[in-house]
Amino acid sequence: DFGGGGRRRVLLLVDASPGEYVVVHAGSAIGKVKPEEALEILLALREVAESLSPEAVSALDKAIEELEAIARARRFEAET
Repeated sequence: DFGGGGRRRVLLLVDASPGEYVVVHAGSAIGKVKPEEALEILLALREVAESLSPEAVSALDKAIEELEAIARARRFEAET
């Protein structure tokens, strides 16, 4: 899911389940990443997107908010 739109991808190269984050290249998942790593990637992409298009920034902001919420929930679970 990126910017609110889910996409179908080939996962034969990676053992991933729904809800996990993967790196996609040429339509195929090539590796899994933790939500915290995905957040770092999205923040870097947002910096680039600022110079490209408002639509890209908006989509990235939504994805970043979702990942931040997941990271907060995981920290809360770890603390309790």
